[in-house]
Amino acid sequence: GYNSTNNTSATLSLSSGYAFNKYFSIDTGASFMPNSYRNINTNYYLIDVAARGSLPLSNFASAYVHIGPGFLYST
Repeated sequence: GYNSTNNTSATLSLSSGYAFNKYFSIDTGASFMPNSYRNINTNYYLIDVAARGSLPLSNFASAYVHIGPGFLYST
């Protein structure tokens, strides 16, 4: 059968980056995701670094590719 549980949590994230020009930038970020489920407390941490290549389509829009590794660990 269907088993529904109330498992809610929030995520705290911080991101920053540097645009070398309008075509290339480097981004980094960190996220903290606390989780409590059935009295088991597990916290997840995510750290990522990415390169972004952009192609300006107009003054207000760009197409981009965002690629890089992320590292997830839990406590």
